[in-house]
Amino acid sequence: MSVSARNRGKAEERRIARLFGSRRRGPTGYADSDLEAEFPLSVSVKNSSRYGILGNWVEEAQGFGRRENKNWILVVRRKSKKKATVTCDLDFFLSLWND
Repeated sequence: MSVSARNRGKAEERRIARLFGSRRRGPTGYADSDLEAEFPLSVSVKNSSRYGILGNWVEEAQGFGRRENKNWILVVRRKSKKKATVTCDLDFFLSLWND
């Protein structure tokens, strides 16, 4: 990963942390989430142009939301896993978080 890519990733982590009223954790020497330890959620921030199949699914869910004039969510469960993962628009999530 190039230095500029790492800097863009760090900048995105700081931006997201500010939206939640938190701070970027920074390097700890351990595999930790991206927001400070006291934050009540484990947040992992990714800033990439590569999105793969998940990107296609997100775009599809966004399109459904636009056509139906609703907030969208995407629920994905891998066949080998018991629990599913939810992806949604950040502004929508922040509206839930701030209520």
